[in-house]
Amino acid sequence: MRRNAAVWVVSGMSLSLILVLLSTDGCAKKKVVKAPPDTTIEQQNHISRIGRLMATNQTHEAMTACSSFFEKYPRSPILDHALFECGLVYTSEPGEDRGYTQALTYLNRVSEVNPLSPYADSARTLASLVNTMVKLQGTYTQQTNQLQACQNDNATQSKTVKDLLTAQAQQQKTIRDLQNEIEKIKRIDLNKHP
Repeated sequence: MRRNAAVWVVSGMSLSLILVLLSTDGCAKKKVVKAPPDTTIEQQNHISRIGRLMATNQTHEAMTACSSFFEKYPRSPILDHALFECGLVYTSEPGEDRGYTQALTYLNRVSEVNPLSPYADSARTLASLVNTMVKLQGTYTQQTNQLQACQNDNATQSKTVKDLLTAQAQQQKTIRDLQNEIEKIKRIDLNKHP
């Protein structure tokens, strides 16, 4: 139920808050995910370390730990768990171009590696949210660029209007001066020819 709520309010929340909702999904009936028997304690500790680094906002260190895990254990029986955790890590780096892209790569691989993974549903949901965020970010960027272009056009047009008003005022002054000159010439001419 929480997942649907997270999807419904995605446009008004930061991705961090959505991640909190996903991580608390099903708290009342939490699934206990036991590591496969051939998983080493070292692999489990490595994934736990990634989580601890994220909990203390050490995102770049967590990214390094993710890369390290995949280098050390490319065929790990808990690869789905590692992919999911690393997907979470990379959703925390939206400012970097590779953040969302890398998050999607990891999250989409969870189901590829193990379609029955206890992380598969959450990974699909999070991937959907990240895709939505990417689209919204693209729309936001496009609108910001359009706004900037309009502001630039407006500034140019404001300058043009100001220049035209200045030119118009100068022309009106010239017209008044010429009318005065014409009146002077008329008076001179009238004085010469009474």
